[in-house]
Amino acid sequence: MSPSEDTEHSKHHHRGPSRKEKVGAVPGSLMFMGNKPLESVSMRLMHYGEDTFEEFKEIASLPGPANEGCVQWLDIVGVHDPEVMRKVGERYKLHPLVLEDIMNTGQRPKAELSQDYIFVVIKMIMKDKHSSHANFEQVSLVMGEGWLLTFQEKEGDIFEIVRDRIRTDKGRVRKAEADYLAYALMDAIVDNYFLVLEDFGDRIEALESSLMSGRSHGQIVHLQALKREIILLRKSIWPLREVVNNFLKSDSSLVAEGTKPYLHDLYDHCIQIIDTIESYRDIIGGIQDLYLSVVNNKMNEVMKMLALISTIFLPMTLVAGIYGMNFDNMPELHTNWGYGAAMTLMLLIGVSMFWLFKRQNWL
Repeated sequence: MSPSEDTEHSKHHHRGPSRKEKVGAVPGSLMFMGNKPLESVSMRLMHYGEDTFEEFKEIASLPGPANEGCVQWLDIVGVHDPEVMRKVGERYKLHPLVLEDIMNTGQRPKAELSQDYIFVVIKMIMKDKHSSHANFEQVSLVMGEGWLLTFQEKEGDIFEIVRDRIRTDKGRVRKAEADYLAYALMDAIVDNYFLVLEDFGDRIEALESSLMSGRSHGQIVHLQALKREIILLRKSIWPLREVVNNFLKSDSSLVAEGTKPYLHDLYDHCIQIIDTIESYRDIIGGIQDLYLSVVNNKMNEVMKMLALISTIFLPMTLVAGIYGMNFDNMPELHTNWGYGAAMTLMLLIGVSMFWLFKRQNWL
């Protein structure tokens, strides 16, 4: 989720146990760590092969083993229920530490390879529909022989394009094993990174144009929000290179040699995204310097104008101070409205100067 919406998000969703409550717990304890966007857990199942396909959008219980030569994709939405996670672990013989990492939604992207399955944590980043910020969600993948489990925090993802390819038998996904499906899902997530970064680049360009045009008032808030968001993007995407590299260098029988060229292409995309993020970091640093330069220049202009006004009125003040305006022939001294006129004049001068400073963005 975006940094500016984290506080608001916590108002609408129940949080799991705090990090303080987690300290001292038995390793492998199934304790949800994160925001709870859903009240219940839902499961979707796709069972397919080269000549077969079945889809169940809602299932109430865990499926049995996949048929020989077929792939079973079980998508679990909601990782907050320990009982459901325990049943999944027993059905697919997952280590308790793997289940613990799935329920801890603050995990760093990583890949762990064991003899029976491969466990991957990756961050799905999607643009918020109601704001310009990005939403961050942890997605966990566990891949075994003929099956793939995906765990999502909430409804809504970017996997529909992969589901359509399975339904319509496009590409090689129906002809390949579960490792290719895992690659296809990671590739969909990485491809969406490009869209998020494109939007991020547009926001940077708009902010830079605003500063160059002299509209720097209040832009420091947007600049700081961009800076925090690029830090989150880097933290979420940078470790992905290591994740894909672990797949490439794996000698596990779960990763077919025919899938590795696709993984190599995914690795190249990760490098490209990381380079883009680093470029944006440099650009934001430059914008920050530009902002400070614009503010300093504007401050110099303000000081120059105030010095000019002071220089003009200083001789007049000096003359008034020496002579004290003590003259016998001063008609205003004996008028009934003289005091009111003087106070009105002073008020008009004060209001006019405030309006002028406001118009010049000096206030």
